[in-house]
Amino acid sequence: MQDPDRVLIHSIYQGVEYGQPIAGRKISVKLVVNRQVVGEISVGYIDDAVELLPEEQRMLSEIARTLTLALERKELSERLVLKQEEEAQYRENLAKLELEIEARSRELEEQHKKLSAVDSYLATATRSWEASRRGWKRSSPPSRPDGDHRPPAQRDHDQQEGCDRGSEVPQGLLPQRPPV
Repeated sequence: MQDPDRVLIHSIYQGVEYGQPIAGRKISVKLVVNRQVVGEISVGYIDDAVELLPEEQRMLSEIARTLTLALERKELSERLVLKQEEEAQYRENLAKLELEIEARSRELEEQHKKLSAVDSYLATATRSWEASRRGWKRSSPPSRPDGDHRPPAQRDHDQQEGCDRGSEVPQGLLPQRPPV
């Protein structure tokens, strides 16, 4: 700058103004970060009699370039921190989900064991029922002409004791099976 004591600087960054606006002749550069204009720097002299030199414009452009790089780095650093926080949150959520999946898997395994036990019990009961059903069909007592449906052991016992069906034992005391 030709006369640094008589220089005015005005800048705008993210809508906030710094310094006093320059009314007369000035040089300016825009601050562009990530292809967006975020501000502007303007330089001029107190009186318009001082000529602005091309070297001053190149110097201001270089200052703006350096400032833009610093602002981009700052923004990238902030985004990196946000992404790291986001990643940490995702990892935390993932860990919670993995624990929940483990718990649900254990619950499912327990339910599977219980269902297997019930299935096994039902299969055993079904086999027993079918076997006994087949056994009833084969071992049903033959029809007797006298209508005595007592088991053979009961008939033999009654004969050894001298009881004939209906003679010495009152009718209501003998077990009666309905005719088949």
